[in-house]
Amino acid sequence: MTPDAFRRLALSQPEVVEVYHRGHSEFRVLRRLFASLGGPADSVAMVQLTSEQQAMFMRAEPRTFVPLPGGSGWLKATNVVLVCANEAIVESALVVAWRNIVPNSRVKSTDGSKIDGEIVDGDEGEQCISILGADNTLKAICEEYIKVNGKNLRSAGQREQVLERLVYPELGAEQIGDIKRSDIVRLLDKIEDENGATMADRTLAIVRKVMNWHVSRSDDFLSPIVRGMERGKPEERARERSLTDDELRAVWRAAEASAGPFGRLVRFILLTAARRTEAAALFRNIGLRLKRADRTRMDAWATRLR
Repeated sequence: MTPDAFRRLALSQPEVVEVYHRGHSEFRVLRRLFASLGGPADSVAMVQLTSEQQAMFMRAEPRTFVPLPGGSGWLKATNVVLVCANEAIVESALVVAWRNIVPNSRVKSTDGSKIDGEIVDGDEGEQCISILGADNTLKAICEEYIKVNGKNLRSAGQREQVLERLVYPELGAEQIGDIKRSDIVRLLDKIEDENGATMADRTLAIVRKVMNWHVSRSDDFLSPIVRGMERGKPEERARERSLTDDELRAVWRAAEASAGPFGRLVRFILLTAARRTEAAALFRNIGLRLKRADRTRMDAWATRLR
């Protein structure tokens, strides 16, 4: 593929302008960069993709799409090696990069078809679907699960954090139907090595719930998760004993004597029996209003602990 062909494809997107900036051409829509190209002899171009899109195109054409190290923000610069590029694949990447900038309200389908918000021309539609397939990635299914069930889940925020931190980087871009049991095992191995068996089991429980939920909504999906994949036994995590009243009083007094915020956090946990992570995640001044009976009960506990 030639640089002129890349320029032609970039400029074929609606409302795109070419700006010469610092020795190379930038292709912008709504004054924002979505692709760039060097000089006529340059064999590398660039498109702006999200992490998930970048991973998908790299799997489809690993010799063509190469991520640039560093950078920040939700869009990542991705090099396009033109000498190895397939023109149809690059056009799909340019469409996706263009669509990352243009809001839904500006997208109009005229001669083409609309696929997941991206405009593609006739024959390119099937190819774009096969490359992206965003609707059935594990991340997309997880996000749909949280959206549908989140209002009924007290721990929805914690589940999202676990998925974002541990699952999406490894399997988020994979089609959920393509994920094998061995993929889950490798994920759990990594989490157990880096974060411990308890976190591996917690992650497994979250992914299992998502996949079981998807099973109930799909005609042909079968969850790869089976019994016996847990990394620990419940009896091994059971408490050996609880703190006595005298020990609780000692903790309370030590927390009262602390001048920093951690003393207040410990006292809040003792009064509410909240989990440490849940208590630490509360926002300041959230305007929580306790019922009078709750306030009275907490005052009584505070007096007793003193």
